[in-house]
Amino acid sequence: MAAPALPQELREIRGQIGEIRGQIGEMREQIWETKNLVVTNHISRPDQPLMPLRSITSNEPIPFFPNTANDLQRLPDATTIDLLRALGGPTDGNASTRKLHLRLQYGLKEEPV
Repeated sequence: MAAPALPQELREIRGQIGEIRGQIGEMREQIWETKNLVVTNHISRPDQPLMPLRSITSNEPIPFFPNTANDLQRLPDATTIDLLRALGGPTDGNASTRKLHLRLQYGLKEEPV
């Protein structure tokens, strides 16, 4: 025996719940990004630990993220490009420009501390 069809109101409520779930997910990402900016803007020494950022496509922590600002400066160019792609950042320019892009994506000052 087939299950009775849900009334239109219940289908609308299910749709609204789905929308709310999506909005909560977006809010979580915004909170996480804001927290990262607050934490990283207080970096005053190049050996202070960096909080790993998350991929914009999967929201998973980026596994090869540098541990400190010093480490960020020493990354091979290919890794810098991979990090920028994971963050949705620009990959144009030379290696120095890409390092600058990565620093800015992370919320660090333009010049290394």
